[in-house]
Amino acid sequence: MIQALISGILLGCVLALAVGPGFFMLINTSIKKGFIPAAMFATGILASDAMFAFLTYYGSSIVLDLKNMGSIIGISGGLLLMGFGAFNLFKEPVVKASNIEMDLSSKASFIDLLKGFSMNSLNPSVIIFWLGVVATISGHESSTSGTVQIGRAHV
Repeated sequence: MIQALISGILLGCVLALAVGPGFFMLINTSIKKGFIPAAMFATGILASDAMFAFLTYYGSSIVLDLKNMGSIIGISGGLLLMGFGAFNLFKEPVVKASNIEMDLSSKASFIDLLKGFSMNSLNPSVIIFWLGVVATISGHESSTSGTVQIGRAHV
């Protein structure tokens, strides 16, 4: 029980310090739009991570088949990141405290949530990370017992 708690805390610390495109987009959103849109963006990232954690735990055999689609996922994620970059590159930067407007409508909040979810979901390193977590947990379970339970199936 204590070992699982320590492992969970260590995994949480690694996730909190993970620096990737979502992290920098989150900083950008918080500076340009404010707290609530950034919180919605972070909620989208959280939902994406939760989805991948669920998929890798309960459907690891399905997720392992995604390796055949690695190039499609990589190209999709790359195009999304290049699209965000091109949009920000050609958009005129205006960062004045008097010009900051927070659009707190439900449509804008949903768009921020969807941006966070899609950016995190199309990042191939997220899939690799969660596969690594499941492999580590499965390896630890197999060393402590005779069988390994991956999801609902015993291996």
